[in-house]
Order: sequence, then C-alpha cells, then structure tokens
Amino acid sequence: MLITEIIRHKRDQQELSSEEIDFLMDGVCDWSVTEGQIAALTMAIYLRGLNSRETADLTRAIVRSGKKMDWSTQNLNGPIIDIHSTGSIGDKTGLIFAPLLAACGAYIPMVSERGSSYYTSTADKIDSIFGYNISPSLDMFYKTTKEAGCAIVGQVDDLTMADKRLYTVRKEVGTLEAFPLTISSILAKKIAAGVQGVLVDIRCPINEKDFLHKAEQIALFAREVASYHQVKSTAILSTLDQVIGDTVGNSVELIEAVNFLKGKHCSARLYQHIITLASQALLSNDLAHTEEEAKLKVTTALEKGTALEHFAKMITLLGGAPDFVDCPEKHIPQMPVIRPVYTLKPGYLFAVNTREIGSALVELGGVRRKIGEEIDYDVGLTEFKHIGDYVDSDTPICIIHARNEDSFAKAQKIVQNAIQTSEERPVLSPVIIETINMR
Repeated sequence: MLITEIIRHKRDQQELSSEEIDFLMDGVCDWSVTEGQIAALTMAIYLRGLNSRETADLTRAIVRSGKKMDWSTQNLNGPIIDIHSTGSIGDKTGLIFAPLLAACGAYIPMVSERGSSYYTSTADKIDSIFGYNISPSLDMFYKTTKEAGCAIVGQVDDLTMADKRLYTVRKEVGTLEAFPLTISSILAKKIAAGVQGVLVDIRCPINEKDFLHKAEQIALFAREVASYHQVKSTAILSTLDQVIGDTVGNSVELIEAVNFLKGKHCSARLYQHIITLASQALLSNDLAHTEEEAKLKVTTALEKGTALEHFAKMITLLGGAPDFVDCPEKHIPQMPVIRPVYTLKPGYLFAVNTREIGSALVELGGVRRKIGEEIDYDVGLTEFKHIGDYVDSDTPICIIHARNEDSFAKAQKIVQNAIQTSEERPVLSPVIIETINMR
C-alpha cells in the first residue's frame, strides 16, 4: 500500500477503506508519512470530503494511535461528559461549564488545543494561572478529574498521538475548516478521554442562512459519527455576532469566568448561554428529567458556590495558587497601558466584526501568529460593549490592556474599524438558535 495512492484515491473522490485509513494513521504516528503528504491529504479531504463511515474510521484510528482512558476502576458516581465549541471571540464557556457540570454530578476531563489564528483556547486561558500544570501525567489527569470533578488540560502526551501532527499541519496549510477532520479530531479526543456524552456548541452567523443550514448538517453528521462509538451527543446552534461576555484575552477571560462562578458579574447573554449549555448537558446525560429541573440544578450550583469550589479544587490539584479564586487579580500582572477606546461615530452598537476583534488581540500579542510562538497571557480587552449599547466620546467601546503604546495604537484602530453604529437601537439576535438532541 502506497501513501501517494491513498492520497490520489481521495483526490479523485474515491471512498477510503478502513485499511487505508489505518495505514495512513500508522504512518502519521511513525513519521513514515511526511508533512507534505499530510498537507496533501488534508487538502484532498477539505475539497472532496469524507462520509460518516470514513470519518468514524478516522476517529477510531486517531484514538487507537494513543492510550484511551479507562474510568471503570475509578468508582465514579456520575457520567463522564465534555463540551466542544467551534470557536468565537471571548469564548470562556469551557472554563465555566466544566466546574458547573462537576457541581451537578458529572465528571469532565477536558482536553483543549492551543489557540492560534484569531482565537484563544481554553487551554491558554487556564494556563494564565502561574504554576498550573497544563500537561499533567495520565495519573494526575485521573486524580484531578475524580477529586475535583473536572480537569482542564492541554494535549495529554499519551492521548490521540496522530491528531497532534494532523492538527499542526492543518493549521499551517489552511484546512482547519474541513469539517470531517474537525469532527474526527473533536470526537477522538473526547473518546480517548473516556467520555460518554459530548455537547457541541456550533457558533453561527445569525443572518447567513446557508451557514445555518450547513451547521445543522454538521450537527447531524456528528451524530452519525458519535453513534459509531456509542457516545451520546447534543448540539447547540448559538449566535456568532458579537463578543461572548465582556472580555477578550487569556487572563482577562479567566478573571471573568471566576467572577461568573462567584456571581459577582456576568453579561446577560453569557448567563443565558451557559445556563442553556449546562441544562442541555444534564438532560442528555440523565442528570435531570425536565428542563426546569436541569435549570434549577445549574442555578443552585452557581448560587451556593459549589461550582466555584470545584474550580478552586481543580486549580490547587494542578499546581495553581490555593487562593487564586479568592483574588485572581492579585495573581495577574497589570499591563503598563490600560486605556479606553472610543467610537469614531456615536450611536447604538449595531454590528461587530468579531474576526477583526481577534486581530486586535493578535496585535497585542495575545494570540499565536504561528505554531509554537509564545503569547502574552495578560494583554486583552475588557468591558466590551454589546450590540444595542450606546457608545460615544464619553462611553468607550472597550478598554485595552496593552504591553506598550505601539500595540495599543494598532489594536485601537482595529477595534474602531471593527464596529458599526446606528442612530436606532437594533433588534437583538437570539443567544440560542436551535438545540439538536442527537442521542
């Protein structure tokens, strides 16, 4: 069997056999498949696609490339579940979701990729905590998940070995949008971590009907692939028209997540988003029987502080400061330049180009321009206004936290050009578009 022939098969729209997929993934792991060949393969898949059987086989092969966690000896008294978001600017939902579900009786072993392009990742946000072990051993991963109810980590060395190379090359050659590869990457990490249920949060531009239709198709495709591996799945289609919450950046989003868990402050849209995600996760994994019961469990875990307790325990077990949740600002360095950004045209915030807001964070140094690059965890944007808010020369769009004047000036210009204002207050889009139960 030749790698080049397998690439040609997919290039020419042929269906790959299980044996061909296994051969490919074995070669990815032992490096007999070159990075050029991986690039050609992922581009062929981007252009020609994979069907659900091929994607399920690819998922299985990626899981087989590393160890698979076995929770049967851990005597857990709840389901093992996780969440995946397709990504958006200001997305700190994973930081909140994990301890919140842990407080409701689930176990969440969350494995997150490092961020790149325009997006920060859950792994980068949690890595803002000094001393936190983002890459624990499997034994520590087991221990933390069992004792704290959740563990948020980066790639664990012994899991999904093939996916590490695939994902790295995909980022380099522009094939991250190949949704069969994305689904196999997501599900492989979840399956390798031993999850029994997964919630997929698919972010959609509300006014792009073609995108909404595609998102629904992706959700249904994911259901088919998950069913091959006996994993329960639910999809939420949520809007992608503005910053999630009030902050953009690693440490500033982490602080916002801690404050959310404390009940100190949270935007109304972020609150609705989190409550919906968590409630649907409880329902689809038999931790609640009705939507009312699910929402009561979630809100009670927030109000009584039990979700915060799980978060604090996770941080301590993985090497972070025991008092981090008590005073996170004490552990996060303050930037030399902290200054508001004002609109060039007063009015109601009408539209936000979130991709450009991500570009502003890139200019501040908070997102990787290329793989392996160091990032500045403590730069970012705070107090970001929401669509429908009024902005003028006295009311800023946001506050930028920059390392120097030059990066502030570049980010300020991008933010000012990324928003549109109007004289009339716009009609707000729904937070949640659709829930697709995929059991």
